[in-house]
Amino acid sequence: MYREVGPGAPPPVAIERVWPSGDGLVLDVTYMVGVRPCSWPAGVTVEETATEVRLTARMGHGDGTCTSQAIPHTERVALAAPLGTRTVVDETTGREVPVRQ
Repeated sequence: MYREVGPGAPPPVAIERVWPSGDGLVLDVTYMVGVRPCSWPAGVTVEETATEVRLTARMGHGDGTCTSQAIPHTERVALAAPLGTRTVVDETTGREVPVRQ
């Protein structure tokens, strides 16, 4: 369901929740990642239209010893225009993400 952003791009992961700032120009995006050196947060990309904000969260992977431990990571992303009544969509799952107030 996700769009490849380039050769070797870190794989996408599902977004857990989103909180907008008071003015709607910033989103705090939470997604689950493993622990270093096995994996780490690799960023969130944003695509905006008049009706939607589509987010893709990515997790990098390393060669370290991996465990099944996952921790929430929150990343702040800026929008070009206030969120307003636009729908937030997780590009990885295709699902609408509830926006917490």
